[in-house]
Amino acid sequence: MDLKWLRKVPLIRLLIPFIFGIIIQITLDFSISYLFESLIVLCLIISIVILSEKISENYQFRWLCGGLLYLLFFILGIYISDLHRVKLPNSKLDQVVTFTGRIIENPTEKEKSIKTIIEFISVEDSTEWKSLTGKSLVYFAKDSLSALLKYGDEIIFNNSISEIENSGNPHVFDYKNYLKNRNIVTQMYVASGKWKKLQNSKKGFFVYYAHRINEYLRSIYKRYNFAPKEYSVLAALTIGYTADLDDETKQAFSSTGAMHILSVSGLHVGVVYLVINFLFGFMNKKKYLKNIKIFVTILLLWAFAYISGLSPSVIRAAAMFSLMLVGELLGKDKNIYNIIAASAMLMLAVNPFVISDVGFQLSYIAVISIVFFQPKIYNAIYVKNKFVDKIWALLSVSIAAQLGTMPISLFYFHQFPNYFFITNIIVVPLSSLILYVSMALLAVSYINPIVNIVAFVLNILVKGLNLSIDFIDKLPFSSTKNLFISMPQVILMYFIILGITYFLINKRTNTLKLSLFLIVIYLLTDTYQEIKSINQKSIIVYNVKNACALNVIDGKHNVLICDTTVSNNTKTVDFIFKNNWLNRQVSDYELINIDSLQKDTTRTIFAEKLNFKDEFLILNNKKILIMREKKFAENVSPFKLDLDYIILSKNIYVSIDDICENFEFEMLIFDSSNKANRIERWKEECTELGVNYYSIPDSGAFVLDM
Repeated sequence: MDLKWLRKVPLIRLLIPFIFGIIIQITLDFSISYLFESLIVLCLIISIVILSEKISENYQFRWLCGGLLYLLFFILGIYISDLHRVKLPNSKLDQVVTFTGRIIENPTEKEKSIKTIIEFISVEDSTEWKSLTGKSLVYFAKDSLSALLKYGDEIIFNNSISEIENSGNPHVFDYKNYLKNRNIVTQMYVASGKWKKLQNSKKGFFVYYAHRINEYLRSIYKRYNFAPKEYSVLAALTIGYTADLDDETKQAFSSTGAMHILSVSGLHVGVVYLVINFLFGFMNKKKYLKNIKIFVTILLLWAFAYISGLSPSVIRAAAMFSLMLVGELLGKDKNIYNIIAASAMLMLAVNPFVISDVGFQLSYIAVISIVFFQPKIYNAIYVKNKFVDKIWALLSVSIAAQLGTMPISLFYFHQFPNYFFITNIIVVPLSSLILYVSMALLAVSYINPIVNIVAFVLNILVKGLNLSIDFIDKLPFSSTKNLFISMPQVILMYFIILGITYFLINKRTNTLKLSLFLIVIYLLTDTYQEIKSINQKSIIVYNVKNACALNVIDGKHNVLICDTTVSNNTKTVDFIFKNNWLNRQVSDYELINIDSLQKDTTRTIFAEKLNFKDEFLILNNKKILIMREKKFAENVSPFKLDLDYIILSKNIYVSIDDICENFEFEMLIFDSSNKANRIERWKEECTELGVNYYSIPDSGAFVLDM
């Protein structure tokens, strides 16, 4: 491996500054002057043209031309990102307005609502309608009418729009930023009677019929009575429909390292490409027929992408194959790295915010890793037996993909599938076979009795896939969970992998020394985090809707004090608390249900560091009262009770004046179990009396690090 190969991949070199420009703009989210930016770009282009003519013969100045070109792509990354950002419509926030919008995501049924995304079309302003841009997350009240909503329907609303806000809980999934990078910055709940479906909807033809075709293909699967689990896996694997997958199935595929099977991506497009190549193989004999075959193959690949719902993953794969085929058509040397870079640049130019999508990151890292590492891993071991050689080739692909994606996967998912090599040996061939048979099913869907035989075979294959995943998932030590690495550690890990690889290929000891030094740095950062976690002492009041949740962490000890709303919901625990615990390197926790706690009993935890009596909490001389009953507001002692914090909870009916008469305290905390109007009244009283307060629903979780 020599760095000279970079000269052969100019698109990789241009992609890097382009990505950096996008990341800078997304991270800082600053406004730029389009006129000023355009002038800079124009000047750069002129400079490059002039410099390239003047100094092309003078080798020592060539770096200047290249540097200006990199700067140009860096600025283009910033410019395109700012251009695609939808600005928040501040003038329409929190006001009841009349507007129209189009449903652009298949509605999904929730417990009490129908969730979807709409794209704004127009808004009524005084006496006229004006165009309105942007998207909004919408929850329709569940009723007989909202249950009939479909992709492409146009709706007229009379409703208020509010800005999407995060819960403010530490290290929880940043839902606001996730939606923001999809250009969704507002949300609304629409009650029954506040909306009406327009009869003459002008639906976007291209995308609308892609969804209709996808829906039709699902109806074919439903026709042959697949069991719910088999149907959900089949629909996800073949046409990218994941709405029916349950959490248990997702977790099983994730923990075994097979989650990539459930999203239509490069594997699926590759299988379709092989089928097309086989069917039209006879056209390779003559050049003009081969050119026609390439053109037809590109059309059919995009047709598959179209019917599978045009998901970002399948568009990426179709773009890569298409660019490869175009290169073949033009008779150009196909450098796979240039093809990967070209497809990435195309995707980012269309939607720069896709850079923050985990699927985008993993898919491109996996492809690059397979292309780079797989030949080296495969050639490291010679296998004489042809059958075993095929298995080794498949295993080398799996190892290469895991080697590249492991650091970023640990960062996002905090687990590692220990049997990934077994999973991929079984799952990849089986899923490929399912794709072949599913295509056959769709092709003969109206030919009886052949279709029934094909459906029977397909059902057996999908059952076999699910049984294989369940078996591997239930093996001892199938996955290592609760792993935490920081972003600096991710970067260090990638440099270590590349450094060791460079040493193994070129045998340069300096590279090995640098890699060993980086390993020491990594271990030191890990040791620092461990020491930090041992010495931590924190009290956290979380923002959990309609619930009281207090977390006390002392070193590796972890206690969650909460009401029944939280204690009976394991999903809430995993979603809201788990990432924070992993960040603080505490995984196990003791649960205290404050609703079922017997009164007048004392719980001493953390070797007498934490005392919990009634609803009084003492940790490291910090005295906290969780005031859920009015009796705690009444102090029979002639002296004021000295506390640090008082948490008002469970809509307790008490005035701030009464609390001030009976307690000395540093701050009042209003948790999320209180109603909004009660909190507003308390805030007004606190302002009048000059009392320090903190509202969890307004400001997010309260974190006290000691």
